[in-house]
Amino acid sequence: MDILSFKGLGNKALGVKDFSGKFFQTPFTFTDTFTAANGTALTAHTADTSEVWAFGFGSLQTAPALIIDNGVYSPASTTREYRSAWVPPSADYYAEGVFQHYTTISDNFGICGRFQADAQTYYLAHWSSTAGGWRLLKCLAGTVTQVGSSLYADTFTSGSRNVRLTMEGATIKVSIDGVVRITETDANITLKGSTGLRWAAAQTSTTGRHCMSLTADVL
Repeated sequence: MDILSFKGLGNKALGVKDFSGKFFQTPFTFTDTFTAANGTALTAHTADTSEVWAFGFGSLQTAPALIIDNGVYSPASTTREYRSAWVPPSADYYAEGVFQHYTTISDNFGICGRFQADAQTYYLAHWSSTAGGWRLLKCLAGTVTQVGSSLYADTFTSGSRNVRLTMEGATIKVSIDGVVRITETDANITLKGSTGLRWAAAQTSTTGRHCMSLTADVL
């Protein structure tokens, strides 16, 4: 079976030549709309595109994020990371999530990219009440720091936000509702890893900002 790289239908993909000589396209999109029974743990859930979820790393692997009304929230008051089993074909991809405001509480959450659980490493498009908006963070060997100094101020007290983390080489971007708000250069994380989610504040089924979907695709 031969493999041919090509671009089609708006996505990069691999073309696979079967034994009859025909080529067909294999997409690499990840999608999760969190369709599951209320109360299902994220770690017991399978994405729309068939990938499972697991805790990212560390000893804090209790009180997992829960699904409610096709969204996800974290009941834990301390940091929890979750990594999908999606395997992108390269390190150049985006991860995009929709977050919905339910009530205003002290919140802390974000979308991970190039997430390597064994190395405790990822980029993070991050919102927190303390910062008062969106920042780009990185986690290296379990230590989280900000990339650059940019902050996109956003109190996020109503509605929803479409958040995209784009990683292309050493250029890392955070977009909010279709507009690039943060662009930084950072070459610390080069392996493709996967996408995921992170929380560091307690929410309930009716409070905070819940993640309503997560998608990822190669650039």
